[in-house]
Amino acid sequence: MTIRSLAQTPLLPPGFTVPASRWTDPATRLRDLLESEPYVFAPGIYDPHGAEIAMYHRATAIYFSGYSFAIGHLGT
Repeated sequence: MTIRSLAQTPLLPPGFTVPASRWTDPATRLRDLLESEPYVFAPGIYDPHGAEIAMYHRATAIYFSGYSFAIGHLGT
């Protein structure tokens, strides 16, 4: 498991940090992950709770789409 660098942001109170990769283009970040890892597991996220779970388990990538968000909130 790699240790990610954290950075402060003016959007959060002092002491709270976010991954420094937040300011990296997502396509560039994914290419870097694919070059450095044998595979990239990206769980599908469709609501904020799922995002919290992914962050808790230190997911290196996630899959999110507008359709999955809409279906998660509106149902089928």
